[in-house]
Amino acid sequence: MPLCPEERDVKKTLLSLLLLMAALTGCASQRTRPAGNPEPVYYPPAPSQPRLQYLYSINSEKDLGKAESALHQFIFGVLPPEHVVGYAYSIAAGPGKIYFVDRSTNRLLAINLAEKRMDEVQSRGRGALQNPSGICLDPRGNVYVADMGRKQVVVFGPDGSYSREYGGPDIMGKPVDAAVSMDRLYVCDYDKNRVLVMDLASGKVLRTVGELGSDPGRFYKPTHLATDAEGNLYVNDSFNSRVQKFDSEGKQVQSFGKIGDLPGNFVRPKGIAVSREGQLYALDAAFENAQIFDANTGQLLLDFGGPGTGPGNMYLPSGICLDYDNAEYFSGFFGPNFRVRYLVWVTNRFGDNKINIYGFGDLAEPVAAR
Repeated sequence: MPLCPEERDVKKTLLSLLLLMAALTGCASQRTRPAGNPEPVYYPPAPSQPRLQYLYSINSEKDLGKAESALHQFIFGVLPPEHVVGYAYSIAAGPGKIYFVDRSTNRLLAINLAEKRMDEVQSRGRGALQNPSGICLDPRGNVYVADMGRKQVVVFGPDGSYSREYGGPDIMGKPVDAAVSMDRLYVCDYDKNRVLVMDLASGKVLRTVGELGSDPGRFYKPTHLATDAEGNLYVNDSFNSRVQKFDSEGKQVQSFGKIGDLPGNFVRPKGIAVSREGQLYALDAAFENAQIFDANTGQLLLDFGGPGTGPGNMYLPSGICLDYDNAEYFSGFFGPNFRVRYLVWVTNRFGDNKINIYGFGDLAEPVAAR
């Protein structure tokens, strides 16, 4: 039976809408290299062999390339709320998800890479955050948030639901960061110049590491933590302008850097991370760069970033994490023949590049010597 005019109009409208949805989705899924950045930015620059490449920056949910926003505007006439990155302080990476604390709003946000969206972890009730600072993930995907206001470490499950808390005002002065290694939780206490070593299961304090001072093994306002595969602990000893390494029993075994303006020195050291290959990454908010050291010998291997507003530059960086799970999401930005082994995420307090993404790797065909 032939369609009446009204039915034909409805069918045409539906067909047009479906075609528009397909077009919008197709356009949004195709990421291109950012305007003004036509060539890959490598560290070290040519003619040296590159080991690290700047890939991309995220400043808002829009940068994730989600298609539904344009479709939503077409149908309903308004855009859905868009999360904008304010002051991304700390960052942690898991399979398919990147978590960061936005200190401008005291929220914990999650970037869902597959679905190209940014969600707030709904921290209400017993999980309500007051003044979150450092974060970390455990192998099961639980998120640990050091909260300076609560004087606790608050834990959320992989689904974002509240799980438990550690510590309290009688134990912690100003918890600014946390790290998990095997069956232990490490908590960096800024006010008490020490690191708490807690049993992950019971929450009991097993011992403390450090006290106020400048001698090896002592701290002056520690701010960030990291651990490696051997169970070693790394502490950013900020006012002593160094990073200290401790073994699993709390013995100081290595120190990186000192105050100064030469390569390998620090002025305002911030976030730290350790690769599976034994490389220590350390940010400096004064140099506005990251330095990479051999975690065993202390030798400086490479620095990247630097002050400025161009691709790959940093503006008061604070948080860093290494990501072995999500390089595929940014493969469209890899330079010709550059093989990325893992991602490096860096947060910046100001500027147009609030969250920078770099790829560590090498060229499949090394650059010929000149």
